[in-house]
Amino acid sequence: MRLAPNPATTEVMVTVEGLTESGGTIMGFDAQGRVVWQWSSVQRPTSCIYVSNLPSGLYQVRLKTENGAGGEQMVVVSSLIVIRH
Repeated sequence: MRLAPNPATTEVMVTVEGLTESGGTIMGFDAQGRVVWQWSSVQRPTSCIYVSNLPSGLYQVRLKTENGAGGEQMVVVSSLIVIRH
């Protein structure tokens, strides 16, 4: 999973390589571990997250894929910095 730009001010593009047909869920967590956004049924390799409503800080972006044909689930975690000017 790639987040760009990072740091972000208004929006960030999330690019996921190897996302299967079954898709997944993208969740964002603040420094206290609270969910600040969630997208279920993500099936496109690139998605845009608008962060202009979030305060400056460090966030954790977590992608959890659905169980594929092999029954395996994958979790990928990346850090995102949001900067408010």
